[in-house]
Amino acid sequence: MSLEQTNSKHVRVVPLSVSQNTALERLDNDFAVGIPFNYEELFDNNAVNACAFISVTLAHLLLSDTELTNILQHAMQDKIIETAEQVINDFPRYFNMLRDPDRTYDAQEACQILQKAGVINKLYDLTEEIISSSCVFSTNGEELLRNAILNLQRQSGDSKVSVAIYTCGKYVLLIGCVAGKVFLVDSHPVVEKACGEKTGVAIFSEGHASECHEFIRKWLVKRLKRSGVTGGSMQSFAIM
Repeated sequence: MSLEQTNSKHVRVVPLSVSQNTALERLDNDFAVGIPFNYEELFDNNAVNACAFISVTLAHLLLSDTELTNILQHAMQDKIIETAEQVINDFPRYFNMLRDPDRTYDAQEACQILQKAGVINKLYDLTEEIISSSCVFSTNGEELLRNAILNLQRQSGDSKVSVAIYTCGKYVLLIGCVAGKVFLVDSHPVVEKACGEKTGVAIFSEGHASECHEFIRKWLVKRLKRSGVTGGSMQSFAIM
């Protein structure tokens, strides 16, 4: 499915200008043309395996933004995109000294480390919405994800920002809702078959209709399948 086919009255799909792998890719490209490898820059900017940190930091910034629900829809979407790219580009330097880039972290671990690093200044009580052990691609697993997104939308209502950290296997990403409109931000490189351009991606519902958030759910399931997530994997949907 191409990007042009995907964008419709129901959703807007926007490839980000960067992904969590961008810093490493840039240094690799520099090295390939004879520029010495800058290990200090890699240590500062490397966001590989930092998806939990990126998602939690982005969630914190969006929850702290008092203007997000008071601007026009596309301006709101553009602000979310801008903030996501800023987090990927600029924030790893603040938490990299406290994480192991060779392992992944869950949302709760990321929250604790980000608080220690001074990136977030609030103690978040994560509320798990998917408490069943049903596998991600099972009928019940897909229904649980659908209900979790609907509950997030209800919490958002007409005037609030609600965010959740979604985890399945090694993938952690942000699902949010602003004034009832659902969105998703994935900081991993997303391939063209999943409506990406090998960078991160943001997907926005263009209304409150069930078709909007259902597209986002279906996209996520397809994206996980194409990324090698196995049918026996569990999923988490933790509301911040």
